[in-house]
Amino acid sequence: MKKIISVIVALLSSLCFLPLSAQTVYRQLKIRDKVFTVEISDTLAKRSLGLGKRQNLPEDHGMFFIFERKGIYPFWMKDMKFPIDIVWINNDRVIGVTERIPQPKGKFPLAYYAPPSLIDRVLELNSGTAKIIGIKEGDTVTIFGEQ
Repeated sequence: MKKIISVIVALLSSLCFLPLSAQTVYRQLKIRDKVFTVEISDTLAKRSLGLGKRQNLPEDHGMFFIFERKGIYPFWMKDMKFPIDIVWINNDRVIGVTERIPQPKGKFPLAYYAPPSLIDRVLELNSGTAKIIGIKEGDTVTIFGEQ
């Protein structure tokens, strides 16, 4: 019994040393005159999962993907249960918008969606949001509380 308790205490103690990147981080993001609460996706594991397996995305929320360097990063809709808009960003400016991407009908083959040119960030929003608020190429994206 003492051995089991020791193992449990050791496991719980190790949770205190998880890297900050394993924790869910939220920031405020402004685009045009609209402020969103966004979940930061800044690790390979977080970017790979994205919004997959979630039932929905609350209104005025999004997922904000941050890449270490500029590139052409295609996105997929694996395990998505709702449609989204993708806003492609480079140097805090919108360089393109892919609207109303439907959730997949089956598991495979999955469609890929790619930016029009190099990006360093991506914003995923509920489908139709980009059109409603008028997001367009050249818009400034401001993230608050960025380190």
